[in-house]
Amino acid sequence: MRRVIVAASLVLLLAGCGSSGRSADGGNSGLASRGYLSKSANGAAFIQLTVTGQSLSGTLDVAGLNGPDVKTQHGSFTGSENGQSLTLTFAQGLGFSTNMSGSVTNDGLTLNFPRSDGAIENMAFAPSDTGVYNAAVQQLQTSANDTRASQAAAARQVQLNAAVSRAAQATNGDLDQLQKASGFGDNSPANALQKQQTDLATMRTDEGKAKAESDKYARCSGAYTAQSDAYTVQSDFYTVQSNQYSATSIASTLQTDIDTLSSDFGSLQAALQAYPGYTGTVPTKQQVSAAIAPVQQAINDNVTASKDGLATAKSVSDAAMAEADAFVKQSCG
Repeated sequence: MRRVIVAASLVLLLAGCGSSGRSADGGNSGLASRGYLSKSANGAAFIQLTVTGQSLSGTLDVAGLNGPDVKTQHGSFTGSENGQSLTLTFAQGLGFSTNMSGSVTNDGLTLNFPRSDGAIENMAFAPSDTGVYNAAVQQLQTSANDTRASQAAAARQVQLNAAVSRAAQATNGDLDQLQKASGFGDNSPANALQKQQTDLATMRTDEGKAKAESDKYARCSGAYTAQSDAYTVQSDFYTVQSNQYSATSIASTLQTDIDTLSSDFGSLQAALQAYPGYTGTVPTKQQVSAAIAPVQQAINDNVTASKDGLATAKSVSDAAMAEADAFVKQSCG
């Protein structure tokens, strides 16, 4: 797999090198025992060549960019020179070829590199040394580091953008949940207390009507009507008592919804602070406050009514029953 990767790097290298025969250190005609370099923006290849008559031997080092990394490969070869032609043989191959042909040029040598599509690319090598090759590899590493940093920055931006989107979605969901909350409704202790006062007023009205009756039987009938009203007032007390338990549960659920909204909106604010360049639409502080305020007020009103109103409702109920019973005895005795 590594050879295949470096082979791909050589393709990029060849694309940049073309067939230039210009020497990397000032020019040196003929093939000699020395180093030869080919390089581009995407890679570098260095041959350390030993010439013995017509026999050739040496090493090939290749470095190429592969995204945010620099891939390298080292191979040994033998070969031969025949006039202007040469052949290099790599015992292990390089992932693309075992034998490679080439030619001697005025400024060094050219290797014929077979591409995967069958076409031939010419890679020009000029006289050079390991210091120049090492510097080229360092430039590749710098480029790879820049690519890695750019990719990391892009990934971080995607991450921050996603964090804002998630927090905004959660906050919008919380707002929707809170706005759809039915509140206390028929389970409101405050409403039950208000109804008790209304029913007490009805009892007092019926008492007044009965007292105004001159006929004894009509007066007695009116007293029983007022007593029935008193039972309704007593029933209201039981409703207040029942609603107290329901209100506690409802208030707890609504408070949890408020706390969740506040927490998610806090996460949204933190995400926006980390990524101020976010361009999407997000819930505002005003929207959140407007959604929380009436629900919080309802909680406060009904919890207070639940705690403080129960004793009052019991006292009103007992007083109404005692008053109605006494009036019945007085009117019907």
